[in-house]
Amino acid sequence: MSNFEAKLRESDVIVSSNDTFVFPSDVLENIAWLEINHNSDKYWPTVFYHGTNNWDMFRMTFYKAGYIFVKQRDEGEELNVLQSWLEECLKQWLDLCILKQLKLLVAFLKRFSSTNKLTISNGHERTGNSSRLLSSCSDLGRLLAARVTQHFIKHKDELSVGLKNYYFDVSNVTTTANQHNTFQSRLVKAFRMWFSLPDHTILLPHLPKG
Repeated sequence: MSNFEAKLRESDVIVSSNDTFVFPSDVLENIAWLEINHNSDKYWPTVFYHGTNNWDMFRMTFYKAGYIFVKQRDEGEELNVLQSWLEECLKQWLDLCILKQLKLLVAFLKRFSSTNKLTISNGHERTGNSSRLLSSCSDLGRLLAARVTQHFIKHKDELSVGLKNYYFDVSNVTTTANQHNTFQSRLVKAFRMWFSLPDHTILLPHLPKG
């Protein structure tokens, strides 16, 4: 059995049900979104938004079969999915969109504690029994921050030159800012975003002159 919650289109009406998923099939066209396993600890909550590919697949399955299957939650599987996602993100740490997600995730994790355990590889070695096992979200947040910081430390020489050119060498600021595809330029942009450093136009008046 499954709980569900749905919102009617062009209306503030919310339809909900506990331990059942039964309603007339023609109602689907009047639903803006539908969540199966709403607030369930046993099964995966899944939201379908009207007009999306997932919605079309859900509707086709429901019309053809008359029922749908729900998947039971697996904490180990959830952590494995999160671990795989984090590892892929850390491989693309210079992508500003991904780096911003990691930064937001670190800030979020530092606010909550958990007894969940998750291991993340560190280079060729896996952080786990051989070193340490994460025992809280706060630990995970600190580890993620450390992993990103390690990348900057690894390229500290090139980063130092790039930051010096960006903040102190006014004649090179425009040139450096326009070199979107150079590694040094991407490194400086990533460093500034990760540590929330202001633009050179804001900081330059407060920096010591040559």
